[in-house]
Amino acid sequence: MEKRKIYLSLVKYQGKDLLLLKISRDHYLEKIIQTMENAAWSEVFRSWYMVYNLESLKQLEKTLGEIAVLDFAEVDNKLKDPDFV
Repeated sequence: MEKRKIYLSLVKYQGKDLLLLKISRDHYLEKIIQTMENAAWSEVFRSWYMVYNLESLKQLEKTLGEIAVLDFAEVDNKLKDPDFV
């Protein structure tokens, strides 16, 4: 079975750096994300999100790393953007 894919994106919102977890409609992944201590649903972004920090990244990898491919391409691009900092 092919691993699910989670596209990660970084945004600034209300003075915080947020890591958005973009997934296709997937009840299995959604149930797992709901159990994550640092994850919440954003109506604004229509996406799951976590505050972007080392603890969240570790939790993401530990909880979802075995069952999904974590795509950090958008995060990497955003971190290279001097306007984001």
